[in-house]
Amino acid sequence: MSLLTEKNLQTEIVNFARSLVKDPDSGETTTSESFNGDDSTVNFTLTNHYASCINSVTVGTAKKWGIDYTYNLTTRTITFTTAPGTGTGNVVINYDYVGAGTTLATINSAWGVWGYPSLGLQPSDYPKFGMIWNGVSRGASGLGYDGLLGERFLRVWVYSEDSDQVKLKLAEFANDFAAKTDWYLEGKAIGKRMVPVLGPNEPALDARRKGRYFGGFVDFMIPLIYESI
Repeated sequence: MSLLTEKNLQTEIVNFARSLVKDPDSGETTTSESFNGDDSTVNFTLTNHYASCINSVTVGTAKKWGIDYTYNLTTRTITFTTAPGTGTGNVVINYDYVGAGTTLATINSAWGVWGYPSLGLQPSDYPKFGMIWNGVSRGASGLGYDGLLGERFLRVWVYSEDSDQVKLKLAEFANDFAAKTDWYLEGKAIGKRMVPVLGPNEPALDARRKGRYFGGFVDFMIPLIYESI
């Protein structure tokens, strides 16, 4: 069993969050692109430069992140595990993007990021959310192989000028993350679930943001299997 690839783990979580909980101020557009499969090509490049998330990938049927494909939003490339079969427009990718003038760096530092949300004070910086690991526990797996069973704890932060908006977005995260039953998580998730364990808490004004913006969080527990190091 291979070790976790942190980047892939974080990419899946951030993409799902962006796909479900939209930035109300980003001017995002949802679009679908179709490509022709030829039974040999595995890489497909999106037309729009500033993709913020992938909503779905289908080749006749819906494909799953990590099992059937991966993606790199920096290069705008979807990479399939197995080349899609020959067909006209049989590869369909639905995704969100923002217009020209908004850079990928801006997308990756504003609305939804891996890491604690930046401390910008401009109204245009908000709302925003970010995610961090908030703890890890590990022990012998007891599953008949030399591995470690670990529980990771994920914290999702949301900040906004409006406390009600913080509550709404945190509730969306809590409900949508818990309802998803097919997390891939590098193929090492027990039950492929995330379980809310704390929050959403009551939003409070953040002194680090000059008391202008409300912040709140919700915590999730993720059971994972690790290989011994």
